Amino acid sequence: VHAGRSPPLFTPPAAAANPGTVSNPAAVAAPVAAAAAAKPKSIPLTLEQKQAIEIRQARQAQTAWDAAQAVFSGSSRIISLDLEMFERNQDLVLEVGWVQVDTGSPAPAAVSKHYVVSTNLKRVNKKFVPNYKDKFQFGVSCVEPLKVAILALQHDISGAAENGRKLVIVGHGMGKDMSLLRKHGLVIPLDTVIVDTVVIAKHVFKEERRIGLGPLIQKLDRSIYKGPSDWGFGLLGRQAEATVKPKVAPELYLHNAGNDAWHTLNSLLRLMSSDPV
Repeated sequence: VHAGRSPPLFTPPAAAANPGTVSNPAAVAAPVAAAAAAKPKSIPLTLEQKQAIEIRQARQAQTAWDAAQAVFSGSSRIISLDLEMFERNQDLVLEVGWVQVDTGSPAPAAVSKHYVVSTNLKRVNKKFVPNYKDKFQFGVSCVEPLKVAILALQHDISGAAENGRKLVIVGHGMGKDMSLLRKHGLVIPLDTVIVDTVVIAKHVFKEERRIGLGPLIQKLDRSIYKGPSDWGFGLLGRQAEATVKPKVAPELYLHNAGNDAWHTLNSLLRLMSSDPV
């Protein structure tokens, strides 16, 4: 889950000796006016360019939709994952969370895990997104170095092949997450099915803009998150009982990596149903 805004692209100059005054207003105004004049004007897209973009987006949506069908077919290990990064440095991982479901068994269990990165404990998000490190709703959080969290996730990923299961990795806007995980040593098999709920949601709701996880949950009917009796897993053709029952909380506490991973998977299952809303 990424911060709502990016940090400034540059550091503002040091404050003047007399705050609120400018020693040479013309010297400041001239570069600003020149920069505004030099700003390139946007060129409208041609009809052919618009059609090419629409075709590319339609193909991406269809590919994602076909990949998501793997969730409902055969014997799969589904791992829905999420990272929480530091809002002032998106390369610093604060939390790792994932939920794992093995389909194809009489009573598949949904097991949720949440790691708080010990080396970044002092780094707290508060300006752009809330700090919910301690609000994991589906179990007990582990406070460990990032390498320990990566090893635990690798163990669950590798377990899919060992048990002859197809591996499906689910995320919401997961490009940055996957990049960081690979950077820190996570190995993802080449035949893994990757499903991004951002693409699926755009396909289902016919929207061009990116739908955040919170707005997506609201679109899909927030009432399904008031209790643990179903949680969407009935869409797999059988009931999946959580190892640890989620607390009934007034908030979903999104921007906690473990909670986001759980709600991302449930959102996917709702999106793939015949009547998602």
